[in-house]
Amino acid sequence: MSKFDRIVTIWYQHEEDYDFTFISHPKHVTHFVWRNLPQAKENDCTLFTMARDGIGRFWSPLEQSQILYMCAVIDSNQSLVTSNPNEEANHEPNQDFSPIHYIGCDELHNAVHAQFKSHSKHERFDMRLERICERVKDTPDLLFRIETDGSLTFWGVQFSSTYS
Repeated sequence: MSKFDRIVTIWYQHEEDYDFTFISHPKHVTHFVWRNLPQAKENDCTLFTMARDGIGRFWSPLEQSQILYMCAVIDSNQSLVTSNPNEEANHEPNQDFSPIHYIGCDELHNAVHAQFKSHSKHERFDMRLERICERVKDTPDLLFRIETDGSLTFWGVQFSSTYS
């Protein structure tokens, strides 16, 4: 993938040779990451891509296939975060682009425990941390975005590998 590429090329082994497939996006792709779940089956090949259109996409393979389908979409413009309509009127679309980032649930859980657990001396704070850790544990795919005002938005995606 090059700097302003709108196509992600996925290479895979097919019998004794290698083959590839393309995943197209409406705007150039800023980054991608393969999902890494602690309890994942061996061949969990779910991919998260982030494009300049502000939309994060999960791609998962069809059963017994190398073809990836879009199994979940996170549109940051459709989030529940409210914004000031006057600010939006003064900005061009994507002028203040802030990408969505993928983080594994085990990474966040370990970071929360490592950073806060040893420093906490307040029971109420500890209870909130435990509640966050319980919610994280049940949500395998976590995404976050740092908003232009400095606030942090989290999304949790479940069952992104389930094809029906």
